[in-house]
Amino acid sequence: MDLLTDTERQLTAERLFKYQGTAKIDLDQISLQPLMSREIDQKNVERLHNIFAKDGCQRFDIRNHVTAVVSRRHLERACRGAGLTPEELKTYQREYPHLSFRGHQVQCLHGQHRLTAAEETLAPSDRWWTVDLYLDGLLSDARFPHLY
Repeated sequence: MDLLTDTERQLTAERLFKYQGTAKIDLDQISLQPLMSREIDQKNVERLHNIFAKDGCQRFDIRNHVTAVVSRRHLERACRGAGLTPEELKTYQREYPHLSFRGHQVQCLHGQHRLTAAEETLAPSDRWWTVDLYLDGLLSDARFPHLY
């Protein structure tokens, strides 16, 4: 018995196709996606700040990753700078690579409260987060509501 509808199967395949890998990215290189982001709930940020201060940020826990989009061109440039190809990023098995982007080329789609709390919690020399990267212009909140 097949539990997925044709549409769900198509969306899952499309999402997997657009997934580019996971990397550590500096907080100041990630911006919020203005059209898709919810308003920042300061109470939620304070709650997360208290958790981070007490238990640490747990940035490698998959449940704490943030979801973001990036252009293919910017991703390729960041991968070159880290000494790997975009294909290697997709299959990276060791510790997540630290990718460097110029400005705000990485647009956060999900996890803005975590990033805001991290800004307030982490030492200036340790301000990065684990980000699941997708190609930009390809995802929409209507088609992938589970990402937001």
